[in-house]
Amino acid sequence: MPLASTRSEFLEVFKELTPVLLVGGVLQLLTGLLLKSIFLLATTPGILVMLPALMNLRGALEAEFAARLGTAYHIGAFGKGSQLLKHFASNDLKASIAMTAILSVYAGVVSFAAATAMGVGASLYMFVLIAFVSSMAGTIIVSSLSVAMVKLSIRRRLDPDNVTIPVMTAFSDAVLALVVFIIVMIFWRVLA
Repeated sequence: MPLASTRSEFLEVFKELTPVLLVGGVLQLLTGLLLKSIFLLATTPGILVMLPALMNLRGALEAEFAARLGTAYHIGAFGKGSQLLKHFASNDLKASIAMTAILSVYAGVVSFAAATAMGVGASLYMFVLIAFVSSMAGTIIVSSLSVAMVKLSIRRRLDPDNVTIPVMTAFSDAVLALVVFIIVMIFWRVLA
């Protein structure tokens, strides 16, 4: 009988993950198209050096945040009127914001150094400012959507661990690419 249980669990996870991974793949393709169409990034010195680091940072931190929300669901923190959920999500969001702040400044400094070494650098101030503001805006947007995605998964009787993490990591790339584009347009053109 354990084999039947394992087979049914496999089929359940397969049914949940297949559409999610297809949506994630489409989001990644759309992100690629978005990046291709953002000519400003190609003409702005060094931004293309920084973008992969910021996307990886946002994706990793978002996966962690979404996983912790899934854990909150599994331990029962998503009950109606649950103060535990508010406490749990609040603390995890604070940690995510703190890590984003620290690591985005680091990404800006390292990207500046790499771009300078390649002869395409701009000012350190601009790199750090663009990295910090873009990452913080991306964190607020994507983390809010993660909470909504977990709640939607629960309403649809899906395991949030199977749904939220793949979708939100893919979505975070698209959001961050768009936010970086907007921030570059604002800061680079105004402050440069």
